[in-house]
Formats: sequence, C-alpha cells, structure tokens
Amino acid sequence: MNRTINQILLCLSFCFTQLSFGQSNKQEVHYPRIEIYTEKEYAEQFKGSDQTTDALGRTVYMEKRLNESYINRTSYVISSEDIAFLLNKSLDFLPYFKEAKSSTTLKRYFELDQVKHLPEFKKQFPFHMEGYKSYSAEERFYFNSIIEYQLNQPNNIEIVWLTEDQWFVNHVFYSIDLSEFTLEENRVVDEKLVKGSMTDFIRFSNIIQPKLGEGMNYLRMPTELFELDPERLILIVSLSPGSPGTNSFEYKLEGNGILSSIGNSSVRNKLEHYEIVSIINQMNAINFEAYSLREKPAPFVHDGQTSSVSAFSDGVLHTVSSSSGGERMPAVVEIFRQKMIGIFTGKTSAETNTY
Repeated sequence: MNRTINQILLCLSFCFTQLSFGQSNKQEVHYPRIEIYTEKEYAEQFKGSDQTTDALGRTVYMEKRLNESYINRTSYVISSEDIAFLLNKSLDFLPYFKEAKSSTTLKRYFELDQVKHLPEFKKQFPFHMEGYKSYSAEERFYFNSIIEYQLNQPNNIEIVWLTEDQWFVNHVFYSIDLSEFTLEENRVVDEKLVKGSMTDFIRFSNIIQPKLGEGMNYLRMPTELFELDPERLILIVSLSPGSPGTNSFEYKLEGNGILSSIGNSSVRNKLEHYEIVSIINQMNAINFEAYSLREKPAPFVHDGQTSSVSAFSDGVLHTVSSSSGGERMPAVVEIFRQKMIGIFTGKTSAETNTY
C-alpha cells in the first residue's frame, strides 16, 4: 500500500515538473528512471490544394491527412524499494563479438569510471571488432544490437538513467531485461517528442552516439552517414553590432548541447539531446550549402548590421547572411533563424539556470 502511494506521489511530482521545448526553466526530472524511445506515426491534418464549393457557394479547401513519423518517449520512475534490485540486475554480454566476459551488473557498469579505471573499464567491452565483422551483413541484420543501427533500424531505444551524468543504453554491447520496471504503474510520461525517424534520432542524439563506442573509436562500426560529434560546433545565429544602442547577439550551439550567448550579457546553458536532434533535422531540411554559394558581397553601409546563420552540414559549417543594403536572407533560412532566436532567447533568459 505504501509503495503504491509513494509511486503515485512520484508520478505526480514528475508530471508537474515537465516543461516544453524552448521554455526558460530547466526541466526537473527524477533519478533513477528508464526511458523508452519508439518511432510512431501521427496523422497530421492540413488544408490541401483541392477545393470544392459549399451550399452557400463559398470555396472550401479540402483537408488532407498525412502520416508523419515522430519519436515517442515513455518514461518510468524507479521506486526507492526497486533501486537496489535494478542496479544488481546482471548485464548480459552480447554473443555477436565472439568473446567471453565475466558477469557484471548495472551497478558495476556505473561504478567504473573511464578515466580512473580505464584498464578495467575497457575489459568490459570487446577487445576488437573482428568477431563481429566475421558475420556477413545479412547475418548482422538480425542481431539484437543497435551498434549498427543504420543496417537495421531498431524498434526502440531503452535508456537507464542513474543520474544526469550517468546513463546506460541497452542493446549496444550488453543487454538487460527491464520489463519488470516498465509496468503501467511506473509510467509517468508518454509523449510525442521530436519529428523524424529512429535512424536520425540515433545519428544525432548526444546521449546515444557516445555509447556506440564507449569512447573507444575501434569499437565503432564504419558508416557513410554523417553522425553527430558532441564536441563540434553545429550552429551559430548572430546579429552584428550596429549604431550605438542597437541590439546585437551571437548564439553558439555545440553538439553536446552547450548553448553560449554573447550579447548584452553572456550566458551558458544546455539543451536536451532531443532538442539537438530536432534542430539538426530542421537544419538538414534546408540546403545551406546551396544558399551560401549564391551569396553576393553586400555594399558597405555605415553602422549597418549583418544577420547570419552558420549551420553544420555533412562535415562543413555553411554560412548564410544578410546585410543592411544587401540581399534579403532566403525566406526558409529566415524562418529557421527566427525560430532559433525564439528558442535560444528562452533558454538563455534571466530565469534560466546557468551552469
């Protein structure tokens, strides 16, 4: 009975502290918790180009429905009674690497620090990838590991969060059965999170990508797809200084989620990993390379200001700008720019917790 009451209180507390993408206050969450990400289709309704006439002779545009893929997140809280049970569950080393490993637990995985215990940390993982590569692509297609997600898109991604800085991604090198912790009574959030495919979500998530090699490049499988580098600068949105009293700013966003703002005041904050995925998906929908190549030099204007967007795409930071007296920024880039300014302003407002 007490356990049920505690669970309800945890759920209510979790739900009341959720804040949407772009709001200024940082989202408060509970640890430990389990998150399951799945790709789902949602029907989007919009006005089409087909038209008809109603009984009053007015033109009416026919509505259409289009199924769009979104990543859905379901979150589960772990009660205080179950924390020890979860941490002591065994991690099963996947057989695809043709190596034998000593049994270990989720607790031990979190205890080993990659810097302080590097030799012991490395022993948890394959010594090389030759065993895995000895299988054909046709065989690897059926493996229950997301290490080669681009070969066979997984149905879901399971993540166990111990703290904000410690997490485990299931079915990479190890697997753990989480079914007894992902019951309906533990569920606190079930939400449509970000538009796009599961493959792109994995490619651009700064919490999933580091776990595909655990900091060791020789464990990563080669891919032709561009993947997020958490340490790379991915977006700059700026407005240069003009005449005295005019506003100016520069927002810089890194792949690890760190957002820096330089203007009237300097602020640092951090975006969630799914927010990064959403921004990169929007960037990839715009051909920044083509727009940057079309730019013509703008005439000099005294105290003129320059608006610019620099977006990282396929290994290159492409810049599109618009200066006083020059050509306007392409509409699709300007819409993206205004949207990013709105999000970044909210994230770096005075109410935001800096870090």
